[in-house]
Amino acid sequence: MLRDAFAAELFRLTKDRGALFWGFLFVPILALAIGLGTEAFSNAARPETAIDVPADLARQALAAFAQAASPVTGFFVLLGAAMIFAGDYRHETWRLLTPRASRVDLMLAKFGVFAGLTKASVLLIGLAGVLAALFGALAFGRSAEWSLGFGGFATQWVGYFAISVLQLLQIGALAALCAVATRSLLAAVALPIGIGVAQAFVQSQFGPTDPTAVEFWHFAALPGLDGEILRAFVEGREFM
Repeated sequence: MLRDAFAAELFRLTKDRGALFWGFLFVPILALAIGLGTEAFSNAARPETAIDVPADLARQALAAFAQAASPVTGFFVLLGAAMIFAGDYRHETWRLLTPRASRVDLMLAKFGVFAGLTKASVLLIGLAGVLAALFGALAFGRSAEWSLGFGGFATQWVGYFAISVLQLLQIGALAALCAVATRSLLAAVALPIGIGVAQAFVQSQFGPTDPTAVEFWHFAALPGLDGEILRAFVEGREFM
């Protein structure tokens, strides 16, 4: 029944175009627009005597994937997660859910749909970074290069992609918990935001700066710290 619940949840989300757009498509579109605007401005303002630096598409792609779980992305993904997990309580469409699916299957289906759309959103954000760099090279007569070999790029890409997706899934899991506990769409949005702000403040004030000083409770209390440490590991540098 899990497969049927997943198909039903995916079908229902395709009818909720607002949640689909604002939760998972808006940030990639915004990233592409900002990237194109930045490339156009920086290249137009560049002196004619400036040395032509090739656009490194590989580095641009990795940077986009590494930054895919930014606070802006997290906010809009949170909106999508809140609509997925709390929308039934707001519109009372839980009364129309198929009685054959268990509550566990329904929640797993919702999270499966959320996870799939989150992965797609991260992929689109990375693609936006590459397209922006390619636009800057082609539109302004600059050369482009791919500085990394397949092995080196694939290793870092998998790391950055997985880290960004996991950070966003953590936001969705928190939204699901708040939605189930409160049955409120507002609480599913407001509580994770409050927790995220508090986490960022504590991390900036008391977060460990020495990798050897990181204890287990730091990972549980400050999930945002996990991403920084893992990115440092992928880049082969010490966490500072």
